[in-house]
Amino acid sequence: DPVTTSVTVSPAATFPFEEDWTSGNFTANNWTFDPSQGNWGMNSTTGNPAPSARFGWSPSTTNYSYSLISKDIAANLAVSNVTLQFDIMLDNYTNTGAEQIKVYIWNGSSWVLLETIANTGDIPWTTKSYDVTAQALGKTTKVRFEATGANTFDIDYWYLDNIKVFEGQP
Repeated sequence: DPVTTSVTVSPAATFPFEEDWTSGNFTANNWTFDPSQGNWGMNSTTGNPAPSARFGWSPSTTNYSYSLISKDIAANLAVSNVTLQFDIMLDNYTNTGAEQIKVYIWNGSSWVLLETIANTGDIPWTTKSYDVTAQALGKTTKVRFEATGANTFDIDYWYLDNIKVFEGQP
């Protein structure tokens, strides 16, 4: 028998892509979560400048992995190079090194790990930049921030702000 289906396709984000969270929510730029939102939320009082996205300790969760994922980004419009840049801060509780933020870029077929940032101490607002030309040039890409670890109680909050994917050097 014939089957009828409906597919909704969201257009890729414009390029360059910028997310400063001024919308105060994840839905304005179609951010998604995997497997669920978990402890990801918005913070209206902390940012570089506020607001920012944050992953927090409450509710206390063990052996966790929750990802914040951008929508598709049209990096196929770039002609020479592609950079991922964002600001990160950690308000830490216990320096275990077991609580982490993993930063990924989509290369068109799989996620590529760029860096793992661990909770070995407080991290003041820091700008991170990555040359993702090899993974994203000429492709539709996306970024993923995976909060993972043994026990969320060992952190207070990870904060993310000013996420950009653009053509240019880091």
